[in-house]
Amino acid sequence: MTKAHWIYSRQEWKTYVYKMLERKNIVLRTWKKLLLTFAFKIPEVKITPVSIAIGKDRREINHDLRVRDIDIMNMDDINIMTVSFEGIKPGKKAKKLLIPVPKGKLRDAFELRQQLLAANQLFSQDQAIW
Repeated sequence: MTKAHWIYSRQEWKTYVYKMLERKNIVLRTWKKLLLTFAFKIPEVKITPVSIAIGKDRREINHDLRVRDIDIMNMDDINIMTVSFEGIKPGKKAKKLLIPVPKGKLRDAFELRQQLLAANQLFSQDQAIW
């Protein structure tokens, strides 16, 4: 069951990618901006209770990896949902996934945050019972 299916405009995705590139060094940032100017695909984001997919990059939420927290913040003109994961088994690293929230979908993002955190809490309680 899909909770969110977000499609971005070319300008929204370009703004997001450029904002994320500001954190990189200048040579890498310049090279990627040139590359992105000429050709890049705009991925779709699909979020379900058991997975988060940005284009072909997919994170499964399961026994080994679960959602620790979800924050929604505004960086300049971009709303970004930060999903923090934690690994349950030793050797699994905690990771963060940054997802831009499309214009007009901020309320949906807050509702989605509540649903995912509630589902994660139920999942954790079921694991504790077993």
